[in-house]
Amino acid sequence: MFDYTDLKTNYISKNGYTRFENEVAGVPYLYNEKTKVMISYDDAQSMQLKAKYIIDQGLGGAMFWEFSSDRTNELLGSVYNTLNLSTVHESK
Repeated sequence: MFDYTDLKTNYISKNGYTRFENEVAGVPYLYNEKTKVMISYDDAQSMQLKAKYIIDQGLGGAMFWEFSSDRTNELLGSVYNTLNLSTVHESK
């Protein structure tokens, strides 16, 4: 498992890893042509897309496995802000 902070510091578009995005799912992944290593992960944009899906489908909330590798709360903050913004708009 890769720590998100480690990914940002050492892998995303660095050290031979190229960032790609799955156009259907809207999620990023890294690939290193030399080592043939692929790393899939979420970033703030993909988390926002997932939170928007929750809103669009009228789901009751979000669940995730763990978020300790999100040391700066970038990913959790993206979900929180998207869901919270939706709640604010609904109450007006």
